[in-house]
Amino acid sequence: MNQGAIEFFGIFTSVLIAAGLLPQYYEIFKRREVVGISIPFITIDWLGGIFSLISLLFRPKFDILAGVAYALVIVMDGVVILAALILNPLARKRRREYAQDSFPASDTWPEMGQSSAATSMRKPTMSLDPLPPGMNKSYA
Repeated sequence: MNQGAIEFFGIFTSVLIAAGLLPQYYEIFKRREVVGISIPFITIDWLGGIFSLISLLFRPKFDILAGVAYALVIVMDGVVILAALILNPLARKRRREYAQDSFPASDTWPEMGQSSAATSMRKPTMSLDPLPPGMNKSYA
């Protein structure tokens, strides 16, 4: 066997794993929350890394390169999961507080005939009829 090729691909695997999650880390840093990635997927990937690393412990000879690759998956996926558990509730709280600060707290809305500033805050109306305007109910 060509030991150099085995080592190259073992190291290259670790580099690709790390490079694959760097864009996600940038998004987490930029948005201060975990978006754009499936938490169930990343959790399953994380568990796969854990069980793969455990499986190496039962081999007659521990494969260091595989161990490094699996440990890298465990750590990098774990950071994303931990960030989701911490940052996503904080982001929901920020959005909730922003929404409360952006809209009037009272249920009273200005009536027709008030100043233009007041009418711009008029309560929106919507039809309860599920059919588009002009469509006869006999056709539905």
